[in-house]
Amino acid sequence: NIKYESGTLYTENYVRLQQNILIGYLQGALLPLRVNELIKNTCINENLVQNLIVNLIRENRINGNLIGTTKENSIFYPKLYTDAQAK
Repeated sequence: NIKYESGTLYTENYVRLQQNILIGYLQGALLPLRVNELIKNTCINENLVQNLIVNLIRENRINGNLIGTTKENSIFYPKLYTDAQAK
């Protein structure tokens, strides 16, 4: 199975690897995290990151919210952080 994103073809295994890296990184986040910083600190593909995070949240594979529309201005807010702020 092949994924087409931003003019590039990605294999299913590559996309799954990117998802798993994101899951590990975002599940460990305790504070809000800028997506562009996440890209700098990991080997996450910048063309895939935004859609992968949205899909992982939608599938309940990570707990949190993504605020912003592009990788440059998006921030991931872990549920643990937003719950603590609400208290």
